[in-house]
Amino acid sequence: MGSGTPTSTALAAVAMGLVFEMLWLTGSTSHVAKMSLGALALSLYVFFPFKHEPYYSYQAHLDAWPLYFTGSLLLVMVVLHRKQLIARIGEGSTLLHSIVFFYWMLDVSTEYPGASLALVILAAVPLLFSLFHAWSPLPPSSRARLGLSLWSAAVMLALAIRAVVHAVGLAQGAGAEAFLECFLLGTAAGYMTANATMLLGYLPGRGTFFNRVYFQNVQALNQEHLARFSAQQTTRAQAAVVTFAVGAFLAIHWFLRPFPTTVAVWSIVTLVPWAVHAWGWWVARRATGVTPVSGVG
Repeated sequence: MGSGTPTSTALAAVAMGLVFEMLWLTGSTSHVAKMSLGALALSLYVFFPFKHEPYYSYQAHLDAWPLYFTGSLLLVMVVLHRKQLIARIGEGSTLLHSIVFFYWMLDVSTEYPGASLALVILAAVPLLFSLFHAWSPLPPSSRARLGLSLWSAAVMLALAIRAVVHAVGLAQGAGAEAFLECFLLGTAAGYMTANATMLLGYLPGRGTFFNRVYFQNVQALNQEHLARFSAQQTTRAQAAVVTFAVGAFLAIHWFLRPFPTTVAVWSIVTLVPWAVHAWGWWVARRATGVTPVSGVG
């Protein structure tokens, strides 16, 4: 991973995306500068001898430094701002994630016809569950909110892994497309990591193998999921627009394939919540002059 290679350029793009998102998150250049200096200090660990290293090569350590620095930036960001990085969701968000996941599984089933039925069933069950709660006037119970939040986190983690794999593939080349995708990956990396902690925390560790501490941690995670799920229900109009607009977009993509499925999926996940928020803001502004707290939930 020598200096100036496509990989080091891709890591630079990811680091730039992380810094950009930290600026957006904190609104303070001085705070971001301190976080960056902290990450720089942590990354200097790379210059210590590697375990079982036969002989010390300064160049090898220098080549590995961009990866350590980028990882340190992400670590500092998540440790200091994890709560801010946990996105609030609601019935509309989980419906959107379920539709996107269903389409993704349909797309994957074309590559693996033998597993197509299992993939469709895997995606259809949570989609029906999300549709019921988005269209039903009944408020979801605590158990339903927990299940929907866990499902949303699982979908976003799966999409994040897919995005990372795709970006790593692009990073082996060069060009504006690779740089832009790696930059965007950097802007989303903090949210991806915080989202992953909300799932991986349910796995027992060596010192918490289904013991008292483990169940205390699980209870705390459950409360985090419930706290981030908006109590504001999605209106039927919002559910209808999300369902039919996203369905129409994905149908067009299925037949025309103007860009890869990864791009289509992330475009929906990123842009639709903003569009729904803008719509809710405009409707509330026109009716009462009051901006809603959340137009996405």
